[in-house]
Amino acid sequence: MKLSLFHHWRERSGMTLIEVLLSIAVLAALFITIASKFDIGDIFWKLGKTGHQSAVRALGSAIKRYEEDHAGRLPGPSEGVGTMITATEKPICKQTVSAADCTAAGGVSISAITEGGKYLVEIPVDGDFSGPLTLMTGYLIQLVQEGRVRITAATNTGVIFTY
Repeated sequence: MKLSLFHHWRERSGMTLIEVLLSIAVLAALFITIASKFDIGDIFWKLGKTGHQSAVRALGSAIKRYEEDHAGRLPGPSEGVGTMITATEKPICKQTVSAADCTAAGGVSISAITEGGKYLVEIPVDGDFSGPLTLMTGYLIQLVQEGRVRITAATNTGVIFTY
Protein backbone atom coordinates (compact mmCIF):
# COMPACT_ATOMS: atom_id res chain seq x y z
CA MET A 1 0.00 0.00 0.00
CA LYS A 2 1.39 3.33 -1.11
CA LEU A 3 0.64 6.39 1.03
CA SER A 4 0.54 9.88 -0.35
CA LEU A 5 0.03 13.12 1.47
CA PHE A 6 -1.65 14.65 -1.55
CA HIS A 7 -3.79 11.68 -2.53
CA HIS A 8 -7.04 13.59 -1.97
CA TRP A 9 -5.89 16.38 -4.39
CA ARG A 10 -5.59 13.95 -7.31
CA GLU A 11 -9.11 12.63 -7.01
CA ARG A 12 -10.75 16.04 -6.87
CA SER A 13 -12.13 17.58 -10.08
CA GLY A 14 -12.89 21.27 -10.63
CA MET A 15 -11.55 24.34 -8.87
CA THR A 16 -12.10 25.66 -5.40
CA LEU A 17 -13.68 29.02 -4.79
CA ILE A 18 -10.33 30.52 -3.86
CA GLU A 19 -8.77 29.31 -7.12
CA VAL A 20 -11.63 30.83 -9.14
CA LEU A 21 -11.39 34.16 -7.32
CA LEU A 22 -7.62 34.19 -7.77
CA SER A 23 -8.03 33.57 -11.52
CA ILE A 24 -10.55 36.42 -11.81
CA ALA A 25 -8.22 38.75 -9.90
CA VAL A 26 -5.31 37.92 -12.23
CA LEU A 27 -7.45 38.49 -15.33
CA ALA A 28 -8.76 41.79 -13.90
CA ALA A 29 -5.21 42.95 -13.20
CA LEU A 30 -4.19 42.12 -16.78
CA PHE A 31 -7.21 43.96 -18.20
CA ILE A 32 -6.51 47.06 -16.10
CA THR A 33 -2.86 47.02 -17.15
CA ILE A 34 -3.78 46.79 -20.84
CA ALA A 35 -6.65 49.28 -20.60
CA SER A 36 -4.42 51.86 -18.92
CA LYS A 37 -2.17 51.84 -22.00
CA PHE A 38 -5.05 52.92 -24.26
CA ASP A 39 -7.70 55.59 -24.04
CA ILE A 40 -10.78 53.34 -24.30
CA GLY A 41 -13.12 56.32 -24.76
CA ASP A 42 -11.04 57.54 -27.69
CA ILE A 43 -11.06 54.09 -29.29
CA PHE A 44 -14.87 53.86 -29.10
CA TRP A 45 -15.20 57.45 -30.42
CA LYS A 46 -13.02 56.55 -33.41
CA LEU A 47 -15.02 53.39 -34.04
CA GLY A 48 -18.23 55.42 -34.08
CA LYS A 49 -16.61 57.97 -36.37
CA THR A 50 -15.76 55.31 -38.96
CA GLY A 51 -19.39 54.76 -39.99
CA HIS A 52 -19.93 58.50 -40.32
CA GLN A 53 -16.80 58.86 -42.44
CA SER A 54 -17.96 56.15 -44.82
CA ALA A 55 -21.40 57.72 -45.23
CA VAL A 56 -20.02 61.24 -45.70
CA ARG A 57 -17.49 60.01 -48.27
CA ALA A 58 -20.18 58.05 -50.13
CA LEU A 59 -22.41 61.15 -50.29
CA GLY A 60 -19.54 63.35 -51.42
CA SER A 61 -18.37 60.88 -54.04
CA ALA A 62 -21.91 60.44 -55.42
CA ILE A 63 -22.46 64.20 -55.64
CA LYS A 64 -19.10 64.70 -57.33
CA ARG A 65 -19.80 61.99 -59.95
CA TYR A 66 -23.29 63.41 -60.53
CA GLU A 67 -21.80 66.88 -61.03
CA GLU A 68 -19.21 65.53 -63.50
CA ASP A 69 -21.90 63.72 -65.53
CA HIS A 70 -24.23 66.74 -65.60
CA ALA A 71 -21.94 69.52 -66.81
CA GLY A 72 -21.21 70.92 -63.37
CA ARG A 73 -24.81 70.96 -62.08
CA LEU A 74 -25.34 69.81 -58.50
CA PRO A 75 -28.11 67.29 -57.75
CA GLY A 76 -31.58 68.39 -56.79
CA PRO A 77 -34.72 66.61 -55.64
CA SER A 78 -35.03 64.80 -58.99
CA GLU A 79 -33.38 64.65 -62.40
CA GLY A 80 -33.59 67.98 -64.22
CA VAL A 81 -34.72 69.97 -61.17
CA GLY A 82 -32.36 72.65 -59.90
CA THR A 83 -30.23 72.12 -56.83
CA MET A 84 -31.25 73.14 -53.32
CA ILE A 85 -27.64 73.28 -52.10
CA THR A 86 -26.67 76.81 -51.01
CA ALA A 87 -23.94 78.61 -49.07
CA THR A 88 -26.00 78.08 -45.91
CA GLU A 89 -25.34 74.76 -44.18
CA LYS A 90 -28.57 72.76 -44.20
CA PRO A 91 -29.57 69.21 -43.30
CA ILE A 92 -29.94 66.62 -46.06
CA CYS A 93 -33.44 65.16 -46.27
CA LYS A 94 -34.14 61.44 -46.54
CA GLN A 95 -34.77 60.32 -50.11
CA THR A 96 -38.38 59.41 -49.31
CA VAL A 97 -39.21 63.03 -48.40
CA SER A 98 -40.81 65.15 -51.10
CA ALA A 99 -39.04 68.31 -52.27
CA ALA A 100 -41.88 70.47 -50.90
CA ASP A 101 -41.74 68.86 -47.44
CA CYS A 102 -37.95 69.07 -47.43
CA THR A 103 -38.00 72.78 -48.32
CA ALA A 104 -40.67 73.46 -45.69
CA ALA A 105 -38.50 71.76 -43.08
CA GLY A 106 -35.46 73.83 -44.09
CA GLY A 107 -33.56 70.93 -45.60
CA VAL A 108 -31.91 70.02 -48.88
CA SER A 109 -33.11 67.23 -51.17
CA ILE A 110 -30.45 65.50 -53.24
CA SER A 111 -32.58 62.50 -54.20
CA ALA A 112 -31.49 62.79 -57.85
CA ILE A 113 -28.26 60.96 -56.93
CA THR A 114 -30.28 57.84 -56.10
CA GLU A 115 -32.36 57.69 -59.29
CA GLY A 116 -31.41 54.53 -61.15
CA GLY A 117 -28.79 53.67 -58.52
CA LYS A 118 -25.99 55.00 -60.73
CA TYR A 119 -24.43 57.27 -58.10
CA LEU A 120 -25.86 55.97 -54.83
CA VAL A 121 -28.46 53.29 -54.12
CA GLU A 122 -29.87 55.16 -51.16
CA ILE A 123 -28.98 58.22 -49.12
CA PRO A 124 -27.36 57.05 -45.86
CA VAL A 125 -29.12 57.89 -42.59
CA ASP A 126 -27.16 58.47 -39.38
CA GLY A 127 -28.47 55.99 -36.79
CA ASP A 128 -27.19 58.23 -33.97
CA PHE A 129 -29.11 61.26 -35.23
CA SER A 130 -31.97 62.18 -32.93
CA GLY A 131 -32.86 65.58 -34.33
CA PRO A 132 -36.31 67.06 -33.98
CA LEU A 133 -37.19 66.30 -37.57
CA THR A 134 -37.61 62.71 -38.73
CA LEU A 135 -37.31 63.94 -42.31
CA MET A 136 -33.55 64.45 -42.07
CA THR A 137 -30.63 62.04 -42.50
CA GLY A 138 -28.33 63.51 -39.86
CA TYR A 139 -25.89 64.85 -42.46
CA LEU A 140 -25.39 68.51 -43.40
CA ILE A 141 -24.46 69.98 -46.76
CA GLN A 142 -23.16 73.38 -47.79
CA LEU A 143 -21.82 75.09 -50.91
CA VAL A 144 -18.46 76.65 -50.02
CA GLN A 145 -16.02 78.83 -51.97
CA GLU A 146 -15.29 78.17 -55.62
CA GLY A 147 -18.29 75.87 -56.06
CA ARG A 148 -16.99 73.26 -53.65
CA VAL A 149 -19.40 71.23 -51.50
CA ARG A 150 -18.89 70.38 -47.83
CA ILE A 151 -20.72 67.49 -46.15
CA THR A 152 -20.57 66.92 -42.39
CA ALA A 153 -22.11 64.53 -39.88
CA ALA A 154 -24.43 66.38 -37.50
CA THR A 155 -23.70 64.02 -34.59
CA ASN A 156 -19.94 63.94 -35.06
CA THR A 157 -18.50 67.30 -36.05
CA GLY A 158 -15.06 65.81 -36.65
CA VAL A 159 -16.31 64.10 -39.83
CA ILE A 160 -16.09 66.45 -42.82
CA PHE A 161 -15.81 65.81 -46.55
CA THR A 162 -15.10 68.71 -48.88
CA TYR A 163 -14.48 68.46 -52.59
